[in-house]
Amino acid sequence: MRVRFEIGLGDVVDAHLRCMARHKAARAAYLKGYARSAGWGAVFALAFIAIAFPEWPLPGKLLFALGAAVLGAVLYWAVYEDEAKKALAKHFGEYFAGGERQVCEVELTEEGVRTRQFNSETAHDWQEVVEIRETPDSIDIFMRRCGFGVVVRKRAFSTRVERDEFVRFLERNSPAGIVRDTAKVGVPAAN
Repeated sequence: MRVRFEIGLGDVVDAHLRCMARHKAARAAYLKGYARSAGWGAVFALAFIAIAFPEWPLPGKLLFALGAAVLGAVLYWAVYEDEAKKALAKHFGEYFAGGERQVCEVELTEEGVRTRQFNSETAHDWQEVVEIRETPDSIDIFMRRCGFGVVVRKRAFSTRVERDEFVRFLERNSPAGIVRDTAKVGVPAAN
């Protein structure tokens, strides 16, 4: 079974964010970013208080530092996804010069999942599939190796019947079950 659809820069960025959200190293880096932002917020707050308000009692200074730490973490959360999107868009921008679109082809065979895009082909045996997630806009197939994933946009299917056949083929051949997910995807989860 084969589907073919056009992808743009936004699709590639979104697909990579979804894969990063599943990758332990990416989640660890995300959490370290939170901790760094909170830590630096507290350090700068304490330095500011020590210089500007040396007469403040220690509990007041610590409370101010805690507030700055929370603010640092909130700011990190607020800008992380946009910064990650910008970095990925810059990285993949060369493939989409002038708003050009690319063709992505995903083929399901008895042996596994095969993708063709950017003048290259990748094949994964079914035992490499660790998770299949159906979201409101896609069917995501995640592999064991390197956090690799395939995001099949639902616009690739001309009918619901065709999409349902694709999902049934996945269910029959993949050792991974299908998770139906209505949540927003892309931002690394803390769990």
